[in-house]
Amino acid sequence: MEETNPQASRAAILEEDAPLPPAEPNGKANGHAEVPCLFCAKNPRKSDHSDYCMGCFQKRLDGVKLQPIINADGTPIKTCRCGKQTKPNSSYCEECNKKITRAARIADKRKHKPQCQTCGKNPILDEGETECFECRSDKVMREVEESERKRIARQSAEAVPKVGEYRFHTEESDDGENVTIVTIRMSEIKTEKLEWLWQDRIPSGNITLFGGQPGCGKSIVLLDIIARATTGREWADGSPNTLGARDVLLLASEDGEADTIKPRLIAAEADMTRIHFVRRVLIESKDKSAKRKRALQLSHDIRRLKNALKAHPEVALVALDPISAFFGDVDPNKDKQIRPVMEGICSASITSQYPT
Repeated sequence: MEETNPQASRAAILEEDAPLPPAEPNGKANGHAEVPCLFCAKNPRKSDHSDYCMGCFQKRLDGVKLQPIINADGTPIKTCRCGKQTKPNSSYCEECNKKITRAARIADKRKHKPQCQTCGKNPILDEGETECFECRSDKVMREVEESERKRIARQSAEAVPKVGEYRFHTEESDDGENVTIVTIRMSEIKTEKLEWLWQDRIPSGNITLFGGQPGCGKSIVLLDIIARATTGREWADGSPNTLGARDVLLLASEDGEADTIKPRLIAAEADMTRIHFVRRVLIESKDKSAKRKRALQLSHDIRRLKNALKAHPEVALVALDPISAFFGDVDPNKDKQIRPVMEGICSASITSQYPT
């Protein structure tokens, strides 16, 4: 048997594999089909098991992110305008297709919605409305501006000096406004007789506060006073009720109206038809198409309460139990915030000539 040198054999093999075979006439090179690279569509793939040519494969090794531009059969891949690839038989990627579909649904929804009765241009998107959002916003802004104009006019009218009042001192503020101290001579003030709902205890046209520890019976006493005011009976100390049977406006938040307040009033023999229990404040648009409700707040509704007492002179007593529940968005522990509310209550009482 003929001996073989291993090193010579290995060298011969390496030398034999080194040169690349020439391209064959049937389009094959290096033993694989000359199919274009999926990522450049120019150069042939580097092997039958690869989708890259040598140049694209090197870019991939260098960390370059490549997207195929042709399918395996050589047909071009569609690309969405956002740069992402699309699905077959689609011109948009999945995300863009969702956006387009949603936009089409909204457009279709607007198309079948009734038109605004005010502008006749925009559709009404909210159920139960007669106007589009733009027209409703404009109306709200106009109402706010009108309300602000009336408020400024009302404040200006209230600030005008009354008969007997005069400007005691005027100077210019840092903001450029004239600030005046208005006074009246005591000789110009007319004395008035103090009227009483309950003689020497509850004056008419003034505020009367009941103070005490929780559970000491303040609400029970108040309901007894209400019962005597609505029936015209004599007061608890035997003094006569000089006003006779009158109506009462009642605001209560701590006790239930059906299970606590009314049974107590029945026990006190009150006239239920003369007691007006305030439940809420209802806010409606002028055409009454939109409504909302909230609790009565003295910080916002004192002027309305004052006007209501003017319109209902039969009301002899306004009872709030407890008053702190109806202050609104003011801090009852801060005098600067609570004083205007109390002054408003006092003004409403003076207007009605009956106590609060």
